[in-house]
Amino acid sequence: MYSHKAKKSLGQHFIHDRRVINRIIDSLQLEAEDKVLEIGPGKGQLSRNILSAGAELTAIEIDRYLIDGPLKELSHEFKQFTLHEADAADVDPNEFMINDGPYKFVSNLPYNSATKILRNIMFQEHPPMLSVVMLQKEVADNIVSDGNLGILGPIFQSVAFCRRLFNVKRTAFKPVPKVTSTVIELKIREQPLIDLTNKNDFIDFIIKSFSAPRKQLHNSLSIGLDLELESSRLLLEVSEVNHTLRPEKLSVTEWVRIFNEYKKTVGLNLLK
Repeated sequence: MYSHKAKKSLGQHFIHDRRVINRIIDSLQLEAEDKVLEIGPGKGQLSRNILSAGAELTAIEIDRYLIDGPLKELSHEFKQFTLHEADAADVDPNEFMINDGPYKFVSNLPYNSATKILRNIMFQEHPPMLSVVMLQKEVADNIVSDGNLGILGPIFQSVAFCRRLFNVKRTAFKPVPKVTSTVIELKIREQPLIDLTNKNDFIDFIIKSFSAPRKQLHNSLSIGLDLELESSRLLLEVSEVNHTLRPEKLSVTEWVRIFNEYKKTVGLNLLK
């Protein structure tokens, strides 16, 4: 039994509640010979269950103590377990999922880098078919919302169907975090709503479009995208979106329409 003290700098909070672990594993809908990517396996609470189900597991961990301790034991016990030492916030997951076959992703994401890691996963060339991840509740709410969308909703919902699975009490972790967590599911869209060659432009567009979220949409776009108000209204008119709405009231498809028109009109120098 390892009594490794969680590192605050890595945002570590280890799950110890068996009921939560079982619910996450059930949500992965594992079948024998499934391929799974796990980021931040920690002490291997989820990893052991995945491996015991017969799945092939590739894990990325940055903490040398965990790599040389409980995770090393798992490597000896399960031949289908591959462990890489790396910072998941700064690597391309494709480096570790070598073949082009389908795979699943699971993680209790560290609060301090969760959205960056999840974006790396979901917007890569070979994204997972199914992701089950735990995030801070407020972040999860932003991603899965079907109304009152924040910045993260349009970004992630453009490439995946996102839904909330269940909330997790703070006492399910050691050490106990200051916030409530939520487990969500992301099922990749066979056809993303955006052209992935424009993914960085789309993400940047969404972030800038929420620059003044309490203002009407044409004002927020004007401020964030450095457009004249008339040009902003024209963009929304062409996109068939009500310019008096607040940014949070738009659907994902409306955001995609505006972005596509923006790219088109900017490319033709029709907006200033």
